[in-house]
Amino acid sequence: MTDPLRYIPARVRRQVLDANCAYCGGPFPTEVDHVIPVAQGGSGDLSNLAAACEPCNREKLDFTPAEWRAWRESEGLPWPPPGRIGYIREAVQQVLDSGVSPSDLAEAAAAYARRDAS
Repeated sequence: MTDPLRYIPARVRRQVLDANCAYCGGPFPTEVDHVIPVAQGGSGDLSNLAAACEPCNREKLDFTPAEWRAWRESEGLPWPPPGRIGYIREAVQQVLDSGVSPSDLAEAAAAYARRDAS
């Protein structure tokens, strides 16, 4: 049986997802988050729904935004969270810091794509 508080109609989902992630600001959010979690009495009303990317929504769990921010800060993690774009930037920076040349990186990516295509 579907929990009516957690069920979000398709038209509402599209409306909510027509925005950046409410937490990291990243483009192309894929999930609808209950800002005040259902577990804490939050409703399924449009005013309690926000667009979220998968990394943010998974980490937020059943925290309110204020609780989640306090938890991140207590763990020494940045606010706002980096989201997908931030994780990609960190990975690219690590590769660049490792001394790999951009041409070597492009060549490796092309080889990887060819391997997956076959």
